[in-house]
Amino acid sequence: MNKFKFLIFFKKKLTHLERKMNTEIVQPFSQYSLAEQNINNSKHNIIWFDGEMTGLDVNKHTLIEAAIIVTDGNLKILAESSNIIIHQPDEILENMEEWPLKQHTLSGLIENVKKSNISIEQADQMLYDFIKPFAPKGWFVQIILY
Repeated sequence: MNKFKFLIFFKKKLTHLERKMNTEIVQPFSQYSLAEQNINNSKHNIIWFDGEMTGLDVNKHTLIEAAIIVTDGNLKILAESSNIIIHQPDEILENMEEWPLKQHTLSGLIENVKKSNISIEQADQMLYDFIKPFAPKGWFVQIILY
C-alpha cells in the first residue's frame, strides 16, 4: 500500500492535467457545468489546491509549499488551510529550475523551506486530514489545482 494519501492523488491530477493541456483547452469550472452534469450542489464540495514546486515536471520536481481552500457547490468558502511549508534537503533545492528558484528566493520561500521541520510525509498527512471531513462517502468532490 502506498504511504501517501493526498500527494499521490495530486501527482496523478497534475500528470492528467499536463496531458489534457497538451491536447485541448481546460475549461474553467462553472455552475453551468455542474447543472450540465446533474450534480446536486448541496452534496458537492470543491477542493482548491495551490502548490509550489521546485519545477514543473511532476515526475522530476517536488512540492515545497501547499495550501487548500474548500468551497461548497455554490463556491461558498467552507474552510482554508494554513500554508504548509515542506522541508527539502539542499540537494533538492540546488536542482531547482531557474524560474521557481528566482521567484521562491525573492519571496523568501526557499529560506522558509530550509527552516521548516515538516516532512513531505507529514505534509501529506496534514493535507489528507484537512480534506477528509469535506469528502464524505456519497458526495461528489472535485479537486481543482490552481
